[in-house]
Amino acid sequence: MLDFDGFEQVPAVRGDGASGFKREGIVSSETRRGVPGVDDVLTLNEIAREMAPQEWEDENGHVNVAAYYRFHMESVALALEGLGWTEGHRQTTGQSVFSVEQHLRFYDEALVGHDVSIHLRLLNRNEKMFHAVSMLLNRSTGRLANTLEFVEANVDLRSRRMVPFSYEFGSKLDGVIVRHNELPWAVPLNTGMGLR
Repeated sequence: MLDFDGFEQVPAVRGDGASGFKREGIVSSETRRGVPGVDDVLTLNEIAREMAPQEWEDENGHVNVAAYYRFHMESVALALEGLGWTEGHRQTTGQSVFSVEQHLRFYDEALVGHDVSIHLRLLNRNEKMFHAVSMLLNRSTGRLANTLEFVEANVDLRSRRMVPFSYEFGSKLDGVIVRHNELPWAVPLNTGMGLR
């Protein structure tokens, strides 16, 4: 089972003598106002990691919006599988999650050949929906490149209506949400999004 909320900090010193935390060759960059730094994002486990391939590049010479989105969504699906939201779960319960709302925000570029990873932070939930942020960390530049904030609803595939999460899955979400809410850093959110 995938566990995506653990962390380990390893003290390091940047080449310029400034202190920071180093993870697999990354040295934290200075935190931009209101944007989590590398040290913050790396307190969340890596869900997926890839060297940005050539097919992700757009006409502007950087990673295309569609590639960011696809990488986020595929990574979120992996994280949900790690919590037990598998094809077997869908077949047994007749339930799945539907996207209700999403917001992409860009903070920095990623280029073809950059080492990028996805980190997920669960924010909160109610009986039928959860709110989370997927973060794309550019490990080559040591900066948060973008976020995908989203709300997902639990849906009965027969009635096509929202239904409560199972006790088992809801409990797993709750455990991760509690641990993520204990983190001492905030992620910038779209003020209009959330659970209703």
